[in-house]
Amino acid sequence: MDISIEKNSDLLEFINSEVYTTDIDINKAYLYFNTCCCKTLIELDKKLKNLNDKPKRQEIIMGTQMFFHVFFVLLSYTNNLKLTIFLAERAILLYTEFIIMSNDKQVMKDVCYQPSITDPILFAYKKTIGPIPANMDENTQEFNLLKSSSLLLREIYVKYYDIFENEENISDSHLDNLDNIESTLSTIIIELFSEIYSMENLNILLSKQIFLFFDDSNTDDFFDKVEKLKSNLIKIQENIETYDSVSESFIEEVFKTK
Repeated sequence: MDISIEKNSDLLEFINSEVYTTDIDINKAYLYFNTCCCKTLIELDKKLKNLNDKPKRQEIIMGTQMFFHVFFVLLSYTNNLKLTIFLAERAILLYTEFIIMSNDKQVMKDVCYQPSITDPILFAYKKTIGPIPANMDENTQEFNLLKSSSLLLREIYVKYYDIFENEENISDSHLDNLDNIESTLSTIIIELFSEIYSMENLNILLSKQIFLFFDDSNTDDFFDKVEKLKSNLIKIQENIETYDSVSESFIEEVFKTK
């Protein structure tokens, strides 16, 4: 897929021409999101880390978060997974190029402009999802399940990156561990949430528990916690299969011991 777009009207016309009316394959979209999210984190790290000898950890994390937003706005609007991946990756390319250019002192001097940390994101949004109408139709429960499960995985990837990049003398190859995190947690997360997603109180509680689970993690215990989280989620899933339900108190009890 190759496009050359100069105006927002051209971009919207192109996006509208690629809208699908068929339903999204949720499992396929989830798999692709996880693969592309990990790839995004790795590519941003490769291109931006220590750019001009300045750590760019915040920009790398923000770029990964932006990828999520662009991906799901596009997928919700178009139902077209191929187009979504293409434009979401394009957003990361534009974001990266903007940051690299803004770190060129001569370029910034010539244009008399000092960008803020959010300018690369706004630039990438404008060139990918900017013209999409804000009043999109409400998504289905299945789509929201996909989005919330993907958000949890994204935050775990970002948490891992933030913890390990804070440490000195960490090999760049540590990013290979993102695949291990994905293979350990992705399936159980979406399977479990598919069983409780209609119960909003449990959905919110479990999401909160997962977000909090890695709060005080460090490089020594992170992967133990990944395995422990999987174990906790399996316990909750087994409880549902046995009793056809699960209580808030049971979920809280499972997560008491990290």
